[in-house]
Amino acid sequence: MLKTALKVLGGLVAILLVAVGGLLVKAGVGLTKIRDVPIRPIAVVSDSSAIARGRHLATAIMKCSDCHGPDFGGRPGFVDAGPLGAVSTSNLTKGQGGQLGGYDDPTLARTIRHAIRRDGSPILIMPAESFLTTSDADVAAVIAYLRSIPPVDRVIPPSRIKPLGRLLYAVGQLSIVPADLVDHASPPAPDHRPEVTVEYGRYLADIGGCIGCHGPGLSGGKIPGGAPDWRPATNISPEGLKGWTEADFITALKTGVRPNGVPIDTLMPWRFAGQMDSTEFRAVWRFLQSVPPKPYGGR
Repeated sequence: MLKTALKVLGGLVAILLVAVGGLLVKAGVGLTKIRDVPIRPIAVVSDSSAIARGRHLATAIMKCSDCHGPDFGGRPGFVDAGPLGAVSTSNLTKGQGGQLGGYDDPTLARTIRHAIRRDGSPILIMPAESFLTTSDADVAAVIAYLRSIPPVDRVIPPSRIKPLGRLLYAVGQLSIVPADLVDHASPPAPDHRPEVTVEYGRYLADIGGCIGCHGPGLSGGKIPGGAPDWRPATNISPEGLKGWTEADFITALKTGVRPNGVPIDTLMPWRFAGQMDSTEFRAVWRFLQSVPPKPYGGR
């Protein structure tokens, strides 16, 4: 009986090892698979107005500098998830270790929108779900700004997803490849004139990552692809902002403090969002007030 039990146990272990091996292979394929996304033409004008607009977008709206650093030189191990792995962000300058020099404008536009490198391989945790529909004018402005940044010499080590992280990714419990989560055929948004409208506010909330973190209904909850220690996003639908005024909303983003005096978690990039201009603040507020009220976590 003991020999039979050991044989059964050995068989189960062998099956488990084969299953784990299969999942690791599946993860490896997903993490390196080439995404065939067409490169669209784009016209980039590098005048002072375009560069200023790009700087504002990359800082206050799309918040690129939050991940890539204030000098855009990249951050080694920007997201350190311990046993799951660590994700670095790229050096976006033309300095040593920088990636910018290897991209022409149309390829760089595709990378910004689709979170894939020039060879089509995926970039981890880059929010393609937010940037996918960025208008041509705004993508062109961001490119003009990136090309104006002084070179930063910083060689960034590659991201490393450990076996546990790979297993969770393979079974769909760790969303670290945004390129898998979007419809790459989605067209960019039309160019928007900055104005205090629900439509412009929705556009800013979309490319700014509000919807990506707080959910399509803005009701908060677990942040997709977040590290285990990330606090859930709050409810910013009208239900969650009940009692807030437009002035409260603007003050909270500028200061990082809610109307009741409670600080906003630093995971929320309020230091960047707080640099929006008056039109942007008011447009986003108008959009937030236009969505249906939802209970917390109702997505």
